[in-house]
Amino acid sequence: MLGLFAAAALALCLTGLYAVLAYAQVQRRRELAIRSVLGATPAAQAGSVVRTGLRWVGVGALAGTALGAVAARAFSGLLFGVDPVDIPTLGAVVGVLLLTALLASVAPALRAAHAAPGPALAAE
Repeated sequence: MLGLFAAAALALCLTGLYAVLAYAQVQRRRELAIRSVLGATPAAQAGSVVRTGLRWVGVGALAGTALGAVAARAFSGLLFGVDPVDIPTLGAVVGVLLLTALLASVAPALRAAHAAPGPALAAE
């Protein structure tokens, strides 16, 4: 049952990350079109979108890990036989989150890499 809820939470996380990253890519459409016109390669465009997404998730993961460690210390009286701050578990969770962010940013990155600059510049 716990594994099922964990899988559902990961699916919700992947869906939310994809939605936010896709929206951010749409907001950057004009910028990416200008970069494309100035000579940016599709790989550079995709890399820019992926780096932006991973940067946001990395900052959130660091803040969440720090706040989670503080909360775990506060609730340490309720934990029996478990260290409040388990470094391997926190590392695994951050790793899964970053992998999820990478997977969620692939589709918006590919869409940004292959977008024609003309319609994006004409729309504004």
